[in-house]
Amino acid sequence: AAPGRVKPQADALMAKIQACDTATYEGRERHAKLRQSVLKLYRDNNCNPMYSLGPIFAQLPIFVFMFAALQAMSSTKGAGPWHGFQGGGILWFADLSVPDPYYALPAAASATLLLTTLLQDPTMVQSQDQARTMQRVGMGMSVVFLPIMANTSTATVLYFAATNLASVTQTALLRSKAFRRWMRLPTEA
Repeated sequence: AAPGRVKPQADALMAKIQACDTATYEGRERHAKLRQSVLKLYRDNNCNPMYSLGPIFAQLPIFVFMFAALQAMSSTKGAGPWHGFQGGGILWFADLSVPDPYYALPAAASATLLLTTLLQDPTMVQSQDQARTMQRVGMGMSVVFLPIMANTSTATVLYFAATNLASVTQTALLRSKAFRRWMRLPTEA
């Protein structure tokens, strides 16, 4: 919530920074002072834009471990897939050790990744340019991951799609003012 509170002041300072003529010495001086003002604004309001990366870095080892474990358990190399992976699936993906033959799960995983990106709160970043860049990167990732997931075991893609669906649900609920009131959370976030 802190980045949202200081966003108007930060945006005003960023606009002044962009208007600086850095071709002159005075312009570079003004540019440097304004950058220091932005840093001071964040410091005074106990707000660091990098704090938003904390949850991502905290979850990254778990994601990498689960991905590697599921890939190893469903691998057909060596001793073969873990017991239950070849016949433990449901519907059209009965064999969890091979890629989805109909590409439905990779498409669902990419779609839920895209939804997560689109539901992100743009007020949690320094500027609208940064918000647009983050959204474009997220949208690009959902497209890039599609062929990767199409060649990955169904077990891994199912895990990825399920966690993405949980993220979409959580994000949508937390953005809902009615849910926030019901849970007695601040509604201005």
